[in-house]
Amino acid sequence: KDEAGFICNPTGYALIPEHWQQLLNRVCSACLQQEGGKVHSIWLRGSVPRGLAIDGLSDLDIFILLYSEESFRWREASWARALERKLKVNYPFFCRLEVMSSSYSRKLAVDKPKIAMLIKTQSLCLYGTDIRENLPAFRPSKAMMIYFRWIEEDVNAFLQKKTVDEADIREICKQLIRTAFELVMEETEEFTPDLYWCCVAFSDYYPEKGREVFLLLDWYLNPDPEEDNLKPIIRLFGHWTIKSVKKAFKLSQNPSIIF
Repeated sequence: KDEAGFICNPTGYALIPEHWQQLLNRVCSACLQQEGGKVHSIWLRGSVPRGLAIDGLSDLDIFILLYSEESFRWREASWARALERKLKVNYPFFCRLEVMSSSYSRKLAVDKPKIAMLIKTQSLCLYGTDIRENLPAFRPSKAMMIYFRWIEEDVNAFLQKKTVDEADIREICKQLIRTAFELVMEETEEFTPDLYWCCVAFSDYYPEKGREVFLLLDWYLNPDPEEDNLKPIIRLFGHWTIKSVKKAFKLSQNPSIIF
């Protein structure tokens, strides 16, 4: 944070390892090829633009702002999975590629405040117009919380799968840890995308759940689809998190979760 308490964007192109830069160039070229003249800008978030990329573990989280007559918030690129398979041949060190898109608006902070928050606080412009300076600053608050709205859907989707792979485990563990942190973000008056510090902050306020959240972190780092306790713990911690989220954010009660 700066002296006024606003979140500082920690990303920078110079922080990205050279072999990841080569991969990003390929991804940007593919985005432009697929979306053509509709691209306003291409953005990268996650560990890679913060200089924390880990070969074999880090994902590429890309999103594109598109010029569009239709206003839409968040869409997954239909071509991303095919591109991921193609890139894995020459760049096997990245774990998963996610490419999302949203329509561009000159009043982005008003029309799409969550996307404006992601850009301002934790994203790096790879191509196009860097609009970060035109966006308002953010303090740790509900305006910075995005994971809690989808956690019930994410947990149920995971539990419904007959088989899961390492990527599935990492994704649900990450979503649960970050949702848990959102439960205490305002109390801590801090923001972090780092999963370890999310666990530390959450455990300070909910010590009785500390073992479970750090177990999720261990599974994120060392996913094992054969782990017997995986789904029981996801179910248990997921149920508690959904109930806590609905109470904290005054959402619809009676959380439904697959048992």
